[in-house]
Amino acid sequence: MVKPFIVGHLSNLFWADPGCRHDYDLFGDSITFDTTYKTNKYNLVLALFCGVNHHKNTIIFAAGFLSRENVESFEWIFNEFLTCMIKHPKTIITDQDLAMKNALLHVFPNTFHRFCLWHITHKMGDKIGHTYQNHSAMAAFHDFLNNSISITSFEESWSAWVLSNGLADNMWLRDIYRIRFQWCPIYMIDHFFAGMKTTQRSEGMNSIVKMKIRSHYTLLEFLSKYEYVLISLREKENSKDHQGQYAPQKTLTPLAIERQMCELYTHEVFIDFQEQAIRSMHYFIRPRHMENQVFDAVSISTFEVSGTIHMGDATLFAKCTCRLFESIGIPCRHIICYLTLNSISTLPEKLICNRWRAIQKNRPTTSTNTADYKDTGNLRPLLNQLISLAGDSEDKLIYARKILEDDIKSLTDNQTGSENAKQPRSITRFNDSIQKVIDVGNPEVARTKGCGNRGRPSKKSERFISKRMLNVPKQRSCSKCGIRGHDKRSCPTKDQFSQQE
Repeated sequence: MVKPFIVGHLSNLFWADPGCRHDYDLFGDSITFDTTYKTNKYNLVLALFCGVNHHKNTIIFAAGFLSRENVESFEWIFNEFLTCMIKHPKTIITDQDLAMKNALLHVFPNTFHRFCLWHITHKMGDKIGHTYQNHSAMAAFHDFLNNSISITSFEESWSAWVLSNGLADNMWLRDIYRIRFQWCPIYMIDHFFAGMKTTQRSEGMNSIVKMKIRSHYTLLEFLSKYEYVLISLREKENSKDHQGQYAPQKTLTPLAIERQMCELYTHEVFIDFQEQAIRSMHYFIRPRHMENQVFDAVSISTFEVSGTIHMGDATLFAKCTCRLFESIGIPCRHIICYLTLNSISTLPEKLICNRWRAIQKNRPTTSTNTADYKDTGNLRPLLNQLISLAGDSEDKLIYARKILEDDIKSLTDNQTGSENAKQPRSITRFNDSIQKVIDVGNPEVARTKGCGNRGRPSKKSERFISKRMLNVPKQRSCSKCGIRGHDKRSCPTKDQFSQQE
C-alpha cells in the first residue's frame, strides 16, 4: 500500500506477502514494532512488525517505510497492518515514543501496549547515574523487578529501594513509576507475550536487515535484499521443522506428562517445559482449608508457598498465581506437580498452547497474486521421506538427486510449452483488479530523527570531546623538518642544517 504525502511522490509504504499473513494468522498473538534508520537513500524510516514462531525464532509479519514519525504516519501504517491482517494482536511491545503510543490507542484500542523494558532500564544510566554505577543497588533493583511474586511485594520493594538510595525526589523515577503497569513484569502476568519483554526481536531483525542493506540503496534495491532476508528466515524455519520430525527429543523424568509434551511441542519449547517438569518434583501440594479446589504448591526444602493453584471442577483447567501459562503459554511447575500427584497422566487440552506445537506449515508462496497459490503441503511428506531414505549412502543420494532433477526438468518443459500456447505473461494479466494506474515519483528526502546528529553529538562524552577539540588550536608544522609543535626558529635540527651549510 502506498500513501502519497507530496503530490506525485511516494511518502509512506506498507507491504506483507501471503507468507507473512499466514505467519501472523498462526503467531500474531503478540508482536513488537520498532523503527530504524539509514536503510535507503531517501532517509525513509524502516518500520518492522515482528513476532515469535513455534521455534522461538524471530519472524517478520510486515514492514513499511515512513517519511515522518508523527501520529498521522503511525496511525496510517497501523491501519494498513490491521486491514491486511484482519485481526488485532493481543499484545504489542514498543519503545516510549509518544506519537506511537497515541496512534496505538486509536487503532488498537483492545491491544495491551507494553513499553520495552530494556529501553527503560537503559535510561537509568543517564537519569540516576550515581546509583546506576552502584552494582549492589542495581542487583537489588533487578532482583525485585524480575522476581516479585505479587504487586504488593513489588511496590513495597520499590519504595524501600528508592528511599535507601536517596532517590525519593527523582522526577524521572516518579514518572516511570506512574506507568509501571506498562513495563514492570509483575503487572504483565495476565497478558501473553510469548516470552518477550523488549523490542529486541525487532531491533535484532533491524540489524540483520541492515547487514544486507546500504544507506544509498533505492527502494527497489532495498526490497530485493529484504526479500532475501525473508527467504533466509523461512529456510531456517523449514530446516528446524524437518529436524524436529526425525530427531526425537529426550525425556529426563519419569513423568507421563513430559512424554506427552515431548511429542507435541517443538524442541525449543519442550526444553522450557522440561525445566518446569523437573522443578515440579521439588514441591508437594497442600489443600487450603475452607477454600474448595484451592491448593498451595509448597517447596520440600524451604516449606515456603511458591504458587497457589485454582482448579476447575469439570474441565481440569488449572490456574496458578504465578501466571506462567497465561504469559508464556507453558504450564508451570506448580500445576505439573498438582496433576502428577493426583495421578493425571496427560495434560488437559486447555493447558496446551497450540502456537507452540511442532506443526508442519503449508506457507503460501511470496507471489503477490494470492489466487495463484496452490496447496502444495501434501508434497512435503513425500520429499521428507525421500530425503530420509537417501541419507543412508552416497549411491542413494546420487540416485535421488537424479530423480528430482529429471522431474524438475520435465515440469519446467511442460510449463514452458503451456505458457507459449497462452498470451505473453505481463503485468496486464492483473488488469481485472487494477482500477486506476497511479504514477508515483521517487520520495522526497525525509528529515527524520535518525538521519543525522544535526550538528551536535548525542552523548555527553562526545559533546565533551567536541568542545575540547574546538578549544585546542590547530598546530602548524615546522617548515624545516615537517614536525608539529615548533617552527623553524626553535627547530631542534636548526644547528644541524647550519653545520651542513
